[in-house]
This record gives sequence, structure tokens and C-alpha cells, in this order.
Amino acid sequence: MQDIELQQIWKSYDERLQEQLVFNRKNASAITKIKVKSTLSAMRPIKIFTLLVGVIWVLFLDVLLVNLYPAGNLFFLISFGFISLVNKIAIGIYAYQLILLSVVSINAPVISTQKKIAGMVNSTLWVTRILMLQLPFWTTFFLSSSWIGTGNPVFWVIQVLITLGFAGLAVWLFINIRYENREKRWFKFLFGSYEWTPIMKAQEMLGQIKEYDNPE
Repeated sequence: MQDIELQQIWKSYDERLQEQLVFNRKNASAITKIKVKSTLSAMRPIKIFTLLVGVIWVLFLDVLLVNLYPAGNLFFLISFGFISLVNKIAIGIYAYQLILLSVVSINAPVISTQKKIAGMVNSTLWVTRILMLQLPFWTTFFLSSSWIGTGNPVFWVIQVLITLGFAGLAVWLFINIRYENREKRWFKFLFGSYEWTPIMKAQEMLGQIKEYDNPE
């Protein structure tokens, strides 16, 4: 009789323990989801600020292009035209990221949120890669076609070397700014912490939520 009672007590204790573990996992999952939402929401102000600054900057560039177009400086028009185009693309990507941030929900399935985080990661990498392509054009906008053939040869040699150096750097960054290089020093220096770190934290916390919801 005692053995049966002991088994029943043990079974009851085990059931209560399992219920408590499930309850704790659900609480941990809910708290982590709130943290994910908070981490991503904290990115919105800097994204909005960057977007507004980008719009003002592009408008400024376009005004310059329109007003100086009659002057017909080919170097200026091509350089600032490309810089303006690149920044317009960046504005579009930042607007896309703001949309992603606004639709993230703590009640959505983990897979759905993971897809949005993946979209943030990919778009952050792409916007940085694209912006790097403007580097060599910052070394040519001030040149004038009238200088060709009349300028100091030393000046042109230095100018060509600088432009080629920036072009090489732009291409190298465009190729190497990849998720696989995220732990390298130059990558961390380039991306800083306000834009990249929150995404990585959110991604890590989503992995924890998945573990809570699907324990082995």
C-alpha cells in the first residue's frame, strides 16, 4: 500500500514539476519576445534620422545638379549624379527597413520574425555595399575638362592614383562586406554598434525563443 501511495505522490510531484517547467519556459519566451521587440524598436529613431538626413542631402545634390547643369562641367555632373543616385537607393532601403521594423510583432511566429530579421541583415549589408561605390566619385567632382592637356602632369598622376585607390577600395568593400566577415575588425569598425549590434542581439534572442518553444 505504501509503495502505491509513494508512486502516486511521486507521479503527482513529477506532473507539477513538468507543469512548472512549461510555465517557466512560456514566461521566458514571452519576456524574450518583448526584449526582441524593444531591441528592434530602439533602432527606429536612428533609422528615421538617417532617412531624413538622406532626403535633405539628396535634395541638396539635385539642386546643385540642376543649377550647375548649364555650366556643363562633365566631371561634376557625372560625379554628383552618381553620388545622388547611390544615396537615393540608400533612402529606399532605409524606408524598407523602417517598414520591416514597424511590422515586427511579439505575437508573430518565430519563423516570421526571423525572416524579417534576415531582411534587416541583408538590407543593412546591401545599403553599406552600395554606398561604398560612391567613394571614387568624391575624388573627381571638382575636376574640369579644361584642365586636360593643360594641367601639371604631376597633378594628374597623383589624381589618377588617388582615384584608382578609392575605386579599388570601393570594389574591395563591395565584395567583402558580407555576413561571413562580421567578426573581423574592419567590419565591426565600419558598421559600429548602433545599427548592426541590435540586429545581432535580436537574432540571438530569437534562437533562445525557439529553444524555449521547442525543448528537446
